[in-house]
Amino acid sequence: MTALKEALESAIDIYYAHPYASYERGSQENMHCLVRRFIPKGTRIENVSDVEIERIQPWINAYPRKILGYSSAPKNASWKS
Repeated sequence: MTALKEALESAIDIYYAHPYASYERGSQENMHCLVRRFIPKGTRIENVSDVEIERIQPWINAYPRKILGYSSAPKNASWKS
């Protein structure tokens, strides 16, 4: 066992979600819902153009989130580009 792995195991708890238990992955499922507004379930990602992805990405990043007090991620970023 590596020193990093030992240090992490003693410092943090790791939880694994069960397969087909979407209620255990709330944030991830919420993101899937946002993506599926533009790309339907079952669509192969390689069939989605880069232009389409570049159009979707800013919308998702600017979407207000409850955890951020209904503000968007770019507005709450600690760094500014």
